[in-house]
Amino acid sequence: MRRPINSVKRCMCLTLILIALLVQPSLSSAQKLIWRGHIPGNGQNIGPIKLSPGATYSVEVSGALYMGKWSQNNRRIINDPCYEFNAHHQPTPIPVLQNNLGINYCSQYNAGHVYRSANFVSKGQSLVFRVYDTDYRDNIGSLTAAVYLHQAGNSNLGSRAIKLFSAVRKQNSTNFKKNRFPDVHINTNKWDTTPYHFNRPANFSLKIPYGKKVYLSSRSNSNSGIYIDNFLMFVVNNGYTSNVFSVGSVPEHTYRGVKVTRAAHRSQNPGCVDLTKYFPVGKEVKVTVYALDFGGVAGMSDTYLVIR
Repeated sequence: MRRPINSVKRCMCLTLILIALLVQPSLSSAQKLIWRGHIPGNGQNIGPIKLSPGATYSVEVSGALYMGKWSQNNRRIINDPCYEFNAHHQPTPIPVLQNNLGINYCSQYNAGHVYRSANFVSKGQSLVFRVYDTDYRDNIGSLTAAVYLHQAGNSNLGSRAIKLFSAVRKQNSTNFKKNRFPDVHINTNKWDTTPYHFNRPANFSLKIPYGKKVYLSSRSNSNSGIYIDNFLMFVVNNGYTSNVFSVGSVPEHTYRGVKVTRAAHRSQNPGCVDLTKYFPVGKEVKVTVYALDFGGVAGMSDTYLVIR
């Protein structure tokens, strides 16, 4: 039996309304406007707009402003954020709306003068906009920028404590001399030039989130100085190159013939050592940490690599 046409139309209308109601919340929750402002044509910096580390944002720019007359044809120069579109025969890419973070929102010319960046993850730096011109005296008007939040950063994301080594009581180095490590050479006249392991090397993969610090501590939940006799050596490999550095009481030394960087002052008690600059951010690396001795007495505290 065929339904009346009016009945079919009502059914379709109700279906479309239901779909719209279902879709509407998901669209509205996909992004949140956190800032909108006008950037004047006089070159003034507008900002800073605070962005949370690890959060996902996008930037939308729009509008047009008068930037004088072109001397060659006496036509008005009118620019949107990315194109000059009046003085020439066709829109010319001239991105006059700049930002300090290098965010790219310019694409193919849009006659509506609205452009949108791709989503990006913030490193925690603040955002500043300005209109760039070589002569601001004849500029009139402003452009508009809006910043949208798509996903909030988690301040606890990536916070962890990796136990590198359990404490080893002070004892005579002869107990460890069988565990020689010939990849390392120490420039010493008093002790052994080839060190030896006094704890099993720690191996793990690691990815440091934006905004986190990396440090050594003798406790997993606080910034407590470590004790190490003689030294820790880190090999951080990003798949292409290795960054090698050491912490503890050790003179100049090499790893496979290459000089090792000393990441802290030479001491058996170097404190809670900040190693942040030795780890790339946002990239997974493979890490090996060695606990090494080269004569006399060996020993160490519990040692954690803390990311927080």
